[in-house]
Amino acid sequence: MNPAKAEIVFYPAELIDPSPYQVRRKFDEAALEELAESIKARGIVQPLTARVSPRDAARLELRVVPVEVDELVERVVASVRWMVGKKRLTIDVAMTPHLGLSSDRGRIAQILVNLLANAVKFTDEGGAVTL
Repeated sequence: MNPAKAEIVFYPAELIDPSPYQVRRKFDEAALEELAESIKARGIVQPLTARVSPRDAARLELRVVPVEVDELVERVVASVRWMVGKKRLTIDVAMTPHLGLSSDRGRIAQILVNLLANAVKFTDEGGAVTL
């Protein structure tokens, strides 16, 4: 599977159930304004994982297969290099060679793409991102 074509799932907000563990009940208007300005300036960090509501869990299908991590990471890094653009960033990979695992290749690719995309987005010009 090519991580550049990995499935990315977007859920409409109405399908996301609020967490019963949400501690915040009141929101400070100044803090919300500061958050809005930050999002305008830097974008929003994509979540790496999300809890699936019970009604959507039946549709979630995981395909657990042996995954060669070296190959997957190489493809994921290649798929996000275009994001570096004019920022003159370097993307380095520091990992154990020949690492393997059993997982859903598409989901792991999605997590890595989101992680790297956020790292590129929030790294200052001329900086380095290490996976």
